[in-house]
Amino acid sequence: MIKRIGLLTLGLLLLWRCDPPRKVQKPQVSITVYNPTVDSVEDQSGPYQETAPTLWRLVHIDAKIHPVFKTQDLFGEATLTLVTHFYPMDSLILDARQFTIDTIEMISPQNVGFKYDYDERHIKFKFNRTFKKNDTLVIKIKYKNNFSPVDTSGRAVAGDRGFYFINPLGKDPLMPPHAWTQGETEWNSWWLPLIDKPNQHLTQHICITVDDTSFVTLSNGTLQWTQINPDGTRTDCWAQDKPHAAYLIFVAIGPYEKVIDTSWNGKEVSYYLFPKYAPLAKRIFPHTREMLTYFSKLFRYPYPWDKYAQIGVYHFTAGAMENTTSVLFGAGAYKTETDLMESTIEHIVAHELVHHWFGNLVSCESWAHLTLNESFADYGEYLWYEYKYGRDSADVLREQALIGYIWNAKSGHTRPLVFFHYEQGDDMFDAHSYNKGGAILNYLRYLAGDSAFFASLSHYLKIREYGSAEVEHLRLAFEDVSGLDWRPFFMDWYYKEGHPVLEVDYSTTASSLIVKVKQRTVPEGIEPWELKLPIVIQTEKGKVYKNIVIPAETLAIVSIPFQQHIVYAMLDPNYVLVGEIEHRMPEEWIKAILSDYELPAIARRTIVKRTAFTKSAKYDSTTAMQLIRLALKDPFYKNRNDAIVHINRFVNENKEHKKFFYDTLRVIATEDMSYSVREQAVSYLPHHAVDEDFIVEQFYEEKYPSVKLEWVEKWARLDTVNAWKALQEWTYSDTSHVVWDDAIWLVNKYFYNQDGVFEWVTTGLWHFAHDYWIWNWLYPSLGTYLKTNNIEVIKAGIDTIKTLIEVRVHPWNRRALKAFRRALKRTIYERVSADIRDEVIDYLVTAFPFLKEDILELDE
Repeated sequence: MIKRIGLLTLGLLLLWRCDPPRKVQKPQVSITVYNPTVDSVEDQSGPYQETAPTLWRLVHIDAKIHPVFKTQDLFGEATLTLVTHFYPMDSLILDARQFTIDTIEMISPQNVGFKYDYDERHIKFKFNRTFKKNDTLVIKIKYKNNFSPVDTSGRAVAGDRGFYFINPLGKDPLMPPHAWTQGETEWNSWWLPLIDKPNQHLTQHICITVDDTSFVTLSNGTLQWTQINPDGTRTDCWAQDKPHAAYLIFVAIGPYEKVIDTSWNGKEVSYYLFPKYAPLAKRIFPHTREMLTYFSKLFRYPYPWDKYAQIGVYHFTAGAMENTTSVLFGAGAYKTETDLMESTIEHIVAHELVHHWFGNLVSCESWAHLTLNESFADYGEYLWYEYKYGRDSADVLREQALIGYIWNAKSGHTRPLVFFHYEQGDDMFDAHSYNKGGAILNYLRYLAGDSAFFASLSHYLKIREYGSAEVEHLRLAFEDVSGLDWRPFFMDWYYKEGHPVLEVDYSTTASSLIVKVKQRTVPEGIEPWELKLPIVIQTEKGKVYKNIVIPAETLAIVSIPFQQHIVYAMLDPNYVLVGEIEHRMPEEWIKAILSDYELPAIARRTIVKRTAFTKSAKYDSTTAMQLIRLALKDPFYKNRNDAIVHINRFVNENKEHKKFFYDTLRVIATEDMSYSVREQAVSYLPHHAVDEDFIVEQFYEEKYPSVKLEWVEKWARLDTVNAWKALQEWTYSDTSHVVWDDAIWLVNKYFYNQDGVFEWVTTGLWHFAHDYWIWNWLYPSLGTYLKTNNIEVIKAGIDTIKTLIEVRVHPWNRRALKAFRRALKRTIYERVSADIRDEVIDYLVTAFPFLKEDILELDE
């Protein structure tokens, strides 16, 4: 599952941006980074969380459900088949949350009496006989649950309630009524009675009755039959005949259009979207069939399930979810033609598909081992981009994911990858299980070699298929295949917290290369790691790659005998280290690395970001300019992008080079093949370095939204009125998130006092402020209303936001409160005129009573 925990992007907005492949340009991506706001692992520590005992095995569930949109009730009937595992049992506990139980009936064996207690969380049975090992029990439960909105206390949608009605009464004219389920971690027990644990694997048969026969249903497995009932309802019955974990059970209902792709190996591949977006389905979920082929070959295990469907919903609690055969995507799947120019979910499509091997075919036995699911899906993104677009593009994914983990670790949150002391299962969905776990797999691949790595994964899948596993099963699979002892590696990287930070100094003698490595750890006080890493040595006769072992010491000196003249040397040029590394090397080595395009792009980027310009003061201006020219000509788009950022710092310290830099940026801003490099160049190009005619010309010629918006900002500084007219004309004709979500910030900054701005912001709020995008709209929208200093506009704006939130049933969680606090602090007490300030505050407090303390605190 992709969890929306936190992002290294402006306004906590997910924008996956990617140039379409062209002859000279590979895709560009900015990546979801998982950064939970947790102060420390101690804050999260709880008692030991044991693997749920398997006293009974829930082997099959036969369910009938009838969701009623008008009342948000779900009527259900579930027949459960259970088998005792080993010990004799005369009792049974089922998970069932806040049910109204109608009847419970013993189906088999019929001569067994029972009593039960129900505490709105568990149904506890006591039988009048003892069931022996492998005895079978079949029991039927009729029940009801209601899913009307509740106080969510900061949780997504209506809290973790398993089943979600979205806009069920149609109050929101821009969002179709629909419903969906979310089982991970243990939330399916809100709508099905079952043993809701990840180590329970079962088959299922689910029949869904809908009142509106125009609605489409989707569930795991394949559609077995459908019928119109005498009362005018329709029932669809879905069967999943291969066992999967309880949390993967799924249904969705709504006015979807089903788009069927060409079948894959005789299996249906389909996409479910609301009709407006259906024509773009194959582009929204790109390369699905190709991915099925690629991963089946790579893992040496053909895709094991009966179909592959992908569906888009609104108000999803996370980013996407790998429900077996029926993957659910949040609102990020709803993209227009313009959105798709810069923003794709291709890496998430890969992520969720990889789960169908790692997570669905073999599930983590307990949430302590969640990395067995999420690290493989995280690394699956890398594997896909490596195959489809090359290693340099894949390295961008891995590097940014690792940065997310490192940021998290330096914020005080570190834990072992396998962690038994979480408070609740959701705590495990963090930058360790995903980001760090994916980086560890990449390091393991390097150490084992490709052949052994993928053979071991295949072996692991085959010996644990349709069941669950712990990390030790993965280790043993690698030992079975390779014949090597992998315990030290797994102890270091799966059961030890933190990561190493290396400071590497290079020097040479007449006969040796000397690599001096200082190692510290995050957090401090952890034992250093013994590391096996590659080193590249460039000589006048060519490159030599070696593997060197760095001892587990705070200071290690490695001497490599070498007779030839060394042009440069670089430890870990592919950046397989799960940690941080800083290189200290002669400046002539830096120039040689930046000009060596045979190296992985990540090696040159490491030098640009961490050596060449961050320490530019150590270089004379001539050397620095040589480095600048090299970096700006790098063939990989991301390196040119980074070079602009870091070079700007140098230029600010060396004014005599500003003209060269600005002239260069003008060329890059208009001619670079990468839209993201053009965007970066425009953003760093001062408005006074270009005239208005040039800006206007570029605005109308540019096709990519992010670059056009940068030109609008330049234009606004010179001619606010005409820039606003152009922005209005453009945005009203192109209702795409990628356009409006950035434009709102420009409007808030430059155009808040222009004619028509109130109508523009209100339009944007209604069309774009939903799901995670709402956080990108709350602050700038309220700020724009407040900046007008027109009390009627301010009141109408507050009313709009209040109505919007009420209709869309969005929670006021800490992000929303933070956004409003920012608006209050920066706008009410800085820009709202004193004569209306008290009236504005009173109106805000009336509309949003929970903001009263924030306002009073700010006033103090």
